[in-house]
Amino acid sequence: GLSEVYRVSSVPRTLVFGAPGGPPRLDVRSPDGSGFHFEEVRVGYRIGAAGARTFLRDSGLSADGAMRWVAAFARPILCEEFGRYTVQDVTDALDREVARSLAFERLSEALEPHGVELQNLTTGSLSFDRAYETVINQRKVAEQEAERLTEALVQKEREGEKRLVTVQAEMD
Repeated sequence: GLSEVYRVSSVPRTLVFGAPGGPPRLDVRSPDGSGFHFEEVRVGYRIGAAGARTFLRDSGLSADGAMRWVAAFARPILCEEFGRYTVQDVTDALDREVARSLAFERLSEALEPHGVELQNLTTGSLSFDRAYETVINQRKVAEQEAERLTEALVQKEREGEKRLVTVQAEMD
């Protein structure tokens, strides 16, 4: 017969990397050695109805069991998938979405055997290492200066052409 009954909550939960009281932010190293991080990464999950028995077997009665599984698998998978891209590439929204989608698939596959269903995965805004941000800012300043100098050169050329026309008219 039936010896024990356990109630397992399948209420959706969210683990937020980078939130106060949550796991630390997600720092990623790209292949060229530069780094970036997400201000926030949200991982939505729940204990699946079909996987409740497996979850209890693997996690016991702890309410934090699913969170521990998510935290244990999410960080390395996210770092690996996003870490395939250079800092320049990861600024492209399409590349970020490809990495997020692959991470979602891998994380789902890793959690499923433990009775945990991944529901969503979102990444917040990107931030870069200070050295890289300094280079980006210096490049913006240099591009603005080059644009200003180009406009000044064009203006001087126009003035020169006007003077030439004026001088030629006076000579005639």
